[in-house]
Amino acid sequence: MNLAGMSEQEKREHFEKLGQDFYKKQKSSMCMFCDCKHRAIGSHSISKKYYLKNIADNGEVGAFVPKRDKDSKELIWERVGINRASVFMGYCKEHDNIFNSIDVNGIITIRDLLLQCYRSICFWFKNTELAARILGEIQDDTDDTMRSIIKQVIPSFNYDEFRFGEDYHKNKRNDVSFLKELKTFFENIIKDDDNILLDKRIINSFYIFEDIEIMYLRVEEKIPVVVNSMNTVHQGNVFHIVLPNENYTDLIVINATHNKIKFEEAWEARTQNMLNIISLIESWMIGEETWYADPNVIEKLSDQRISVIREDIRYSQCERQLWQPYDVSIFDDLRKKYLDIYNKLHILPYDREKEEYKRFEIPKRNDRNQREKNMNDAIVRQQMNNTYRKK
Repeated sequence: MNLAGMSEQEKREHFEKLGQDFYKKQKSSMCMFCDCKHRAIGSHSISKKYYLKNIADNGEVGAFVPKRDKDSKELIWERVGINRASVFMGYCKEHDNIFNSIDVNGIITIRDLLLQCYRSICFWFKNTELAARILGEIQDDTDDTMRSIIKQVIPSFNYDEFRFGEDYHKNKRNDVSFLKELKTFFENIIKDDDNILLDKRIINSFYIFEDIEIMYLRVEEKIPVVVNSMNTVHQGNVFHIVLPNENYTDLIVINATHNKIKFEEAWEARTQNMLNIISLIESWMIGEETWYADPNVIEKLSDQRISVIREDIRYSQCERQLWQPYDVSIFDDLRKKYLDIYNKLHILPYDREKEEYKRFEIPKRNDRNQREKNMNDAIVRQQMNNTYRKK
C-alpha cells in the first residue's frame, strides 16, 4: 500500500488495524509442540499455581502495560488478573499438560528446568513471529511508498537494488528463525525420555547442552516478581527468568549466544550477595516490561520513582547495556532488609552503602525528546538488520 497520500492519523489507524488483525489470527493458532495439529489454548509461560499466585494481591499482579496515548504508546501501570498474566496461545490441552510437574511442584529436576526454558522460549518465539509479521506488512507498505515517490523523481533509479543490495543481505538477521531453531533444540532434549540425567535433582550450577548454556540459582528469599524476558544482542539471545516461591526464588539465565558471550565472571560477581542479586533482577526488569510484580511493592513507591522506572523501561534498548546495574531501587523493603543485615555484620563497605542508599533518590535523566530520538534511531538500526520482507 502506498502511504504517501495518507495523513498521520490515517497511517496510525492503518498500522493499528494491522496489529489487531494479526492478534485476531493468533487466537486460532496451532499447538507449538513439535508437529502437533491441534488448536492451541491459552497457556501460561509462567505457572499460575506455583509462581504467580505467590506475588498476587487479591488474585492480581502488577505490570507495565503498553497503551496508546495520543501519538505514541506509553507504559501504564495496571493490576492484571493472574488468569491473564503471562498467557499466550502456546499449546493444545494435551501438550500443555507436559508442564504439570512445574505447576504442581516447581522446579525439582533438570527436566523441569528444561521444560521451563522451553516454555519461556516458546512464549518469545510466538510473540516475535507475530511482531515480525506486523513489521513485514509495515516494511512492504514503506517500500511501496518509496518506490512510488522515487519513480516520480528519478524513473531510472532501481529502489530494490539499492535498498536490498549486498550489504542488506550480509547484515540482516532473522530473529524468528533463530528462535524456531532454539525451540526445536529444546523439544528434542525434552522428548529424550531415555536420558536419565534429566531426572537428576537440580543444583545451583551451569548446565551445558551443546553450545547453549543455562545458569541456575536458587535464592533462599522470596523476591516478589516474575520475570520472563528476552534480550536480543548482536551475538544472539539471552533469556532471564525469575520464579518466586513462598520461601525462595529460582533464577534462570539461558545463554543462547553460542559461546559468543561468556557469563561466568559476571554471574559470579552479580550473585555474590543478596544486594547484588536484587540489583541484577532489577536490571533485568528495566530491560523489558514483560514482568509481573506484587502490586503492593510498586504502588508504595512515589509517583516520581514509578515515572522514572516507566520511562527507563521505555528507553532501555538504546540506553542500557546487558546486565548493567540499575541506579533506582524497585525492591525498597528487600534492599533495606539486607542493608540492615550487612551493616550489623559490618561487611558492607562505606562506598557500597552510600551507593545503595542513593538508589532511593530520584536520578537525573536526559531530556525526553532526546531520549525519544535515540530510541527511534535504535529501532531503525535494528529493523535494518532484520529481514521482515515477504516479497
